[in-house]
Amino acid sequence: MTFAPEAQREAASAVSIEESIACLQASWPQAVKADDRAGYEGIVVDSDHLLAVARAIRDDLGFDYLSSATAVDYLGAGDHLEMVYHAYRTSGGGPLVFKAQTDRDRPKSPRWFPSGAAPIFRNGKPGTCSASSLSAIPTSSGF
Repeated sequence: MTFAPEAQREAASAVSIEESIACLQASWPQAVKADDRAGYEGIVVDSDHLLAVARAIRDDLGFDYLSSATAVDYLGAGDHLEMVYHAYRTSGGGPLVFKAQTDRDRPKSPRWFPSGAAPIFRNGKPGTCSASSLSAIPTSSGF
């Protein structure tokens, strides 16, 4: 799903969370899965496709505000670590929750920012990233 630049925000804001998830699953059927664990929501994205999916969430679906990026260790409940992201549209609506999992013994996650760059934090303090974090996702595969 790619919208013309001038119509992107308006068209994307009309797409529901469920439709957004369906679009991502159709675009990456092997890499984007529903998080079907009891009590969880959103999607789990294969780490190798995380940047491409995050770009589509921002560019094609209009989620332009990353409100949180949280690392979770399911110590004792699995052998993986998980990054959980909550993306919103500044035009309103609920979050699109997406996650990437990695092996605890050999963790890896794609870099969202070029070497030497850092996200801008709300109120200038480390913690929850501001909307500029999604705009900092590289638009090409090179860093």
